[in-house]
Amino acid sequence: MTTKYLRNLSSTFLAIALIAAISHAQTTTGTFLGFVTDASGAVIAGAKVTAIDEATGLTRTSTTNSSGEYVIALLPVGKYTLTFEASNFKQRAIKGVVLELDQKAKIDVALEVGQLTEVVSSDDDAGAPLARTETAEAGTVIQNKRIVDLPLNGRLFLQLAQLTPGVVVNAVPRQNSDLQQTLNFPLCSLSFLHD
Repeated sequence: MTTKYLRNLSSTFLAIALIAAISHAQTTTGTFLGFVTDASGAVIAGAKVTAIDEATGLTRTSTTNSSGEYVIALLPVGKYTLTFEASNFKQRAIKGVVLELDQKAKIDVALEVGQLTEVVSSDDDAGAPLARTETAEAGTVIQNKRIVDLPLNGRLFLQLAQLTPGVVVNAVPRQNSDLQQTLNFPLCSLSFLHD
């Protein structure tokens, strides 16, 4: 095999890897997951968990498994109300939970003993950023206003990646002694929102 053939082959593999990474970063959904327990920490199997998109009314439901775990995947980004209900427990509602692009939002809930008709409503947790404990990936949503207001040299959209924690710009000398900047994206997904 010639060196030119190997160079073309490696360039092709690099292009395929870049396309795969970019297409993975363009996920437009998120996931709610977590555990439902009672006040003592014992898991509640068969609890019903409902996610309602506050803007569109889209409703998705899941049931906890024998370990008390629930997963509601492939939800469009937005602000949600989550309700948790099980027999012999008070219903719990958490309003205003923001789900971002490609986010796995972990929300664990402890239900209080009581009648299902009693509702415990909570807005306290809604404004707090949700921890990403299920994966080491970091992600950032870059809002349209920041995109429009940011002065980009040459309109290179990848410069927006520098707004994301964990992205590093490396200056690499080229043969003509100019510096070429490269971006490293360690375990990072980028999503750009347009209004």
